[in-house]
Amino acid sequence: MTKLAALNAYLEIADKWHAFLQFGKKSAAAAVLREYGHTLSVENATRAKKFLEGVKDRKIVVPVLQELGAMERSASGFPDDDVIDRKVNENIAVVSLLSDAESDVTLRPLRATLGRALVESTVAESFVRGLEKSAPRAHALIERWFAGRAGILAELDCNAAKGRPSECFSRRSAHVIDTFGWDSRRRDSCDGRFKTVAARAIQCGEPHD
Repeated sequence: MTKLAALNAYLEIADKWHAFLQFGKKSAAAAVLREYGHTLSVENATRAKKFLEGVKDRKIVVPVLQELGAMERSASGFPDDDVIDRKVNENIAVVSLLSDAESDVTLRPLRATLGRALVESTVAESFVRGLEKSAPRAHALIERWFAGRAGILAELDCNAAKGRPSECFSRRSAHVIDTFGWDSRRRDSCDGRFKTVAARAIQCGEPHD
């Protein structure tokens, strides 16, 4: 019987009325606790069980991390718990990232680059820089598409040339709101934003996204 099994067997009967008759289980648990300098009690058995379960978990997790190359092999015992926790969380994040790249159709074009980034530092640096710039790029593309979809840029160019920069913006704003299903509460802010875009475009002398 393992140490954990002996402690579990004792804890299962410790609060029963017939516990005083369970000589074998009490004796086995007492032997385990003596190795750690403790006498037999529910409190000591519970603490020892928690400790041994932690050791067991480390014996499982650490070799896996070492096999994955996430942790160097060492003959001096287990690393500190915070190191193990950090490495486990890092690997969970990697697995989650790979899973998302496989399951999310919008991320699938990144699968090959992502795979290389995980093993090649130069690719990783470039990949991270690209990700850092992706949000501003996406925002700019969406705004440009939005403006183009509403016909704003073309009308800006035309009206600016004719000296009528703000004409038709309320109508265009209403068209966009209706097209995209926006509620009336956002209409004023949308109209104001389009007028701001118009002013910037005219000031610069060209369409502005």
